[in-house]
Amino acid sequence: MTDFHRHAKRRMAAIAAACGLLVACVAPPAIEPARWPAAVQVAESGAPFAGWPNQDWWTPWGLSELDELIRLARANAPTLEAAQARVRASQAALDRTHAGQGIQANLSVESTRLRYPEVGAVPAALAGRQVWNNAAKLNFSWDLDWSGRQRAALEAAFAALQSVRAEARAAQTLLDTEVALAWFELARLQSLLAWTERMIAIQERQILMVSQRVAAGLDRRDGLLLLQASIARTRAERSEWIRLKQRTIASIAELCGIAAAQVPANRARWPDAEVPAPLDDLPASLLARRADLTAHRWRIEASQGAVRQAHAAHLPDVNLAAFAALLSLGLDRWVTLGARSYGVGPIVSLPIFDAGARAAQQSEREATRDALIADYHAALLRAVREVAQELEGLRALQGQRHALQDAAAAADQLLGVSEQRRAAGVINLMPVLDAEITQLQQRRLIIETEARQWQSQIGLVRALGGGFDDTNSQAPLRTSVLERR
Repeated sequence: MTDFHRHAKRRMAAIAAACGLLVACVAPPAIEPARWPAAVQVAESGAPFAGWPNQDWWTPWGLSELDELIRLARANAPTLEAAQARVRASQAALDRTHAGQGIQANLSVESTRLRYPEVGAVPAALAGRQVWNNAAKLNFSWDLDWSGRQRAALEAAFAALQSVRAEARAAQTLLDTEVALAWFELARLQSLLAWTERMIAIQERQILMVSQRVAAGLDRRDGLLLLQASIARTRAERSEWIRLKQRTIASIAELCGIAAAQVPANRARWPDAEVPAPLDDLPASLLARRADLTAHRWRIEASQGAVRQAHAAHLPDVNLAAFAALLSLGLDRWVTLGARSYGVGPIVSLPIFDAGARAAQQSEREATRDALIADYHAALLRAVREVAQELEGLRALQGQRHALQDAAAAADQLLGVSEQRRAAGVINLMPVLDAEITQLQQRRLIIETEARQWQSQIGLVRALGGGFDDTNSQAPLRTSVLERR
């Protein structure tokens, strides 16, 4: 070994020792652990729930028109198109981050006609001459990610992608339930409009009978005026329901991206089956799989990756660089073996002093992560409240429905008795018409209650996440996607 090589080794050892001492003087701050509230820990524990609605939760109802409208909404809604565009952008960001871990190569070619000055640090053979300065250089670099910065960036990008995907699924659930709610509102208005037609027909018969009796001097006119006021109110309600029906049709058309004429309004109905009875209790773990809450968790994971990136900035980073080039003065000798040049070696970046900037950046990102955890906690509590409200509403409506059915049964009996008495000649038609109106009034209350029951059922589906189930969403990072790259 020559003296030159021995001195070179000593210099490298001295530089390495000095670098080690300098890095040791700058101890990176430890990462503050995330503090999860107790409610979050309870909600994220437990096994999947058998009563979880499936993704096509409306199909068991047998409403083909609703199925077609939801399909159209998913295909045409601008909100879903925007959500899918955000997913593609996030996927591209992940691909870009992953590409940064591979070997990078670039080629540069330069050929410049250059006049060298006659004064200055220029060799005498070149002073005052004009020559071609040529360089063709192929550069290679590879970040060895010794500090883990690239890995943390990749994890953050992957978590951001999962968050955007969950947000897109939450947008789809919101759209599905909006279409279903509008369809059931249209069914309610259709039922009420059919009810008004029957009610107006009976009221017109009453007015005709009372008008004849008033003309014959058998009844007072104030009874006729009351009947006329009653039918005017019914007609006013019909006009209002027609207006609301047109508005609901327009809302469905907007949600589905179709013309209002394409909405099958006259076939609007709700299922023939009874509304499912509300469950006595639901596990808290059910809520943790809602799409919006899953998106919250992945945002927290992304912020944790940003924290690890900031922590890695305190550590040395090592790149491996290499190049191969053809360098020459003059075009005639550019592409020759004598013009070749090459080199390879590590590039070490050593953070030393920055007046606390890196530590402040890490603290800032930890605070951002903690704020996201607090937002997630608030969203989880809000989800619990939404489910509790829908369940309580369904239970109350179920009790009302039973009471109204009893009242409707009594009204049916009253009408039957009145018809029997009229057939026997004991009474005239007027008491029968009064009994029919009583029966219709009970029927209207049942229509309103049944519509609210189905709408509350849809609200419960929305509160439970619309069938979204990401079984791996609670893992810090699903590496299967990373490993396939």
